Amino acid sequence: MQATRNRNLRVLDPRKTVGVEDNMIARHDFATTDETIKQLLANGTPNWVKHPEEYKRFARECFLAEKEISDKMTEQYQMEDREDLLNAEARLVNPMSTDEFVRKLRAYGIRCFTIYNGEFAPPGHWLRQTVALW
Repeated sequence: MQATRNRNLRVLDPRKTVGVEDNMIARHDFATTDETIKQLLANGTPNWVKHPEEYKRFARECFLAEKEISDKMTEQYQMEDREDLLNAEARLVNPMSTDEFVRKLRAYGIRCFTIYNGEFAPPGHWLRQTVALW
């Protein structure tokens, strides 16, 4: 198989200065590439080249169909009071920093393990602080 592969490759002239572009010539099977291109274009230019917008639309429709299926599958895992959690006005009634929240939990005797994400915001910017809580 190696002998067949080597027979199809073009050989560089050792007297020539070899550039970066010339390195491909020694390793590339041009005959096979030419034959493949002829086969691909035997019936004219493919439709995906002539009308790429149609194929882009088709891909977008396929993506949206899959997303719709995925969204329907995830609905069964959503919490019942999810809308209450999405209401920003209701969530911001008593804002506090993550440090203060963890301190309150521990003060009430709740044992918890926390990992801070390393993004400690200056005082007053409590929204930027996040923490993993177990």
